[in-house]
Amino acid sequence: MPARTRQMTSVEVAARRNEAVAYLEAARLLRTSDAQADWKVCGSNAVL
Repeated sequence: MPARTRQMTSVEVAARRNEAVAYLEAARLLRTSDAQADWKVCGSNAVL
């Protein structure tokens, strides 16, 4: 199956990058938690 692609403006690319950085920052904050639920959320955020 071929990859799905679409054209994006530089503004759209920047918005996606900013969202990805926010997910990564949230994952990094949650990884120090003692709660297993937080670890699951951490992993999910890292994947997103």
